[in-house]
Amino acid sequence: MDAIAERILTLNYHPISRFSDYLEISSIKEPLSLIQDTEMVNNLLNGSSVLLKQKKKLYIC
Repeated sequence: MDAIAERILTLNYHPISRFSDYLEISSIKEPLSLIQDTEMVNNLLNGSSVLLKQKKKLYIC
């Protein structure tokens, strides 16, 4: 993590350091804590799908 933060600083950006800030800007929202198992699996699949789409954008640009 420290290496990533250092790289962000070298690019003249300020790294995020609070978990609440990560949650605020995240494309994947935190689900409720009391959910059914099938909903939990759907949340995992949807989150993985979001990550894959973001990864593809990085490789295209």
